[in-house]
Amino acid sequence: MWTHILLIAVAGALGSVCRWALSMGVARLAGGSFPWATASVNLIGSLAFGIAWGLGQHHWGAQTRVAVLVGFMGAFTTFSSFAFDNYRLGIDGAWGALVANMVGQTLLGLGALTFGIWLVSRTST
Repeated sequence: MWTHILLIAVAGALGSVCRWALSMGVARLAGGSFPWATASVNLIGSLAFGIAWGLGQHHWGAQTRVAVLVGFMGAFTTFSSFAFDNYRLGIDGAWGALVANMVGQTLLGLGALTFGIWLVSRTST
């Protein structure tokens, strides 16, 4: 268990740094008001998660899968996990759950973010 925790922590640190570096590079290139940096990280992260999942199923041991999928990818972007969860719901034919998850998390996440900002604005001086 401690080995997994250490692997997740180290790979997570690397994933965070990679996310920051990619975001900075894309933001410098793209400019404008559209969030290209976040979109790029989410799309690249989803592609990388798919590749890692495919490779990991047949070629990697448990420790490598934990380090890459949970540590690195979890820190690089949780959107890839969101996309993978939706993929699995689709594969299982759970179309209602897939739509509910996509719409629900998006709307509830936006609502929670807005509420958090509002809450701080009401309590801060």
